[in-house]
Amino acid sequence: MSYTAIITDDEKHSRETLRMELEQHCPEVKVVAMCSTGPEAIQAVKEHDPDLLFLDVQMPRMDGFQVLEKLGEIRGQVIFVTAFDQYAIRAFRFSAVDYLLKPVQPTELREAVRRALEKAASAGAGQQMKVLMHNLGPDGSRHPRIALPTGDGVEFFGVDQIVRCEADSNYTHVHLQDARKMLLSRTLKDVDEMLSPHGFFRCHQSHLINPVHLSKFVRSEGGYLVMDDGANVPLAKSKRDAFHEKFQV
Repeated sequence: MSYTAIITDDEKHSRETLRMELEQHCPEVKVVAMCSTGPEAIQAVKEHDPDLLFLDVQMPRMDGFQVLEKLGEIRGQVIFVTAFDQYAIRAFRFSAVDYLLKPVQPTELREAVRRALEKAASAGAGQQMKVLMHNLGPDGSRHPRIALPTGDGVEFFGVDQIVRCEADSNYTHVHLQDARKMLLSRTLKDVDEMLSPHGFFRCHQSHLINPVHLSKFVRSEGGYLVMDDGANVPLAKSKRDAFHEKFQV
């Protein structure tokens, strides 16, 4: 089966390189248009209705996010292409949106294409882009939402709903305010990287807490934390100084 794609990047070298990488490593993907500006991309998407849209984040006059705002909902899957941009990458991870870092590596390209095509049939695919745009907007910093992959799809919820996270090998159990427990197909390290900018604290090698739901600090037995859900979470010896400094206790 073949798929169509549009490449949008203001740098000609980047467009040509990505086209050649697709030809070599993803032969099932046919590039139907290459655009150097946001308005060109909008016109090309309306004309070709592609399965995939490779969209550079940093472009003059109209960046990749503005292109998406102008387009609204589209059928195809978006794969962002960006130089290192910590703010954008954090938003991508929160929203479970695919992205590639420049220079694009063949292995990462194949994996991003595979994931995007799999998500094309998913009912939650469009919701992921809505979550991304929410997190990038003015409400995103105050009320961020997160999209996290579970075994059978993607779950979307507000960050403040998370009480704590617990490692389980290469998976993570996320305990929510409504007493639900989700198993995520990501390591606690990955989850920590996404949530620590929002105040979450890694209190132990196997535990990450949301201080909003911290009920009590108990000094006995080496020190442990009591959460709003009743759980007693250990405080590692190596984390005590950081805990005392952060919470002034």
